[in-house]
Amino acid sequence: IFNNIPTTESLVGKKRKIRPQSPNAVGTLDKETLSSVSSIAKLDEMVKSVQQERELTKDEQTQLKKHRRLIRNRESAQLSRQKKKQYVSDLEERIRRLENENMNLK
Repeated sequence: IFNNIPTTESLVGKKRKIRPQSPNAVGTLDKETLSSVSSIAKLDEMVKSVQQERELTKDEQTQLKKHRRLIRNRESAQLSRQKKKQYVSDLEERIRRLENENMNLK
């Protein structure tokens, strides 16, 4: 495919030929790239940089929407786990206080 590409020796003193870039060469928003992003702010940064170069494809928009939902869901689940942990901790503290009070009343 690239038989016409000059070798490094033949490039000395000459301008190199640059192969045209595919749409994905500018920046990709495929599943692998999106899965490496863990926050919506970073995701938005990545999307903005790609959009400066080109428009998003329908497939990229769909993947982006799914990944945003995945991140929001992950953050929501993390918040729920933190709240549950705090709730259990508060209950345990209340149990200790009530047990102490019960011992003092006896």
